[in-house]
Amino acid sequence: MLNWTKLAQQDELELVRRNGKTLTSGHVDMLASDGSVFWLNQDNGKGRAMFMADDDVIVFRRICTGPIQERSPTVEGR
Repeated sequence: MLNWTKLAQQDELELVRRNGKTLTSGHVDMLASDGSVFWLNQDNGKGRAMFMADDDVIVFRRICTGPIQERSPTVEGR
């Protein structure tokens, strides 16, 4: 189920394919109000990328808790 409406600008994300391989990471630049699409400024100078519900990726919100980064699977594509 699509639940990208809970995303906010500047959220730090990690996008993972269904096979468990990390696709990319970065922060939300812009998002559609209906949660159908968002734009990600990718880490390491990889530029800006658009992701849509049909891309079939799992989206994790990265949570910084001191020196260790965790991720929370609170938003997921179909």
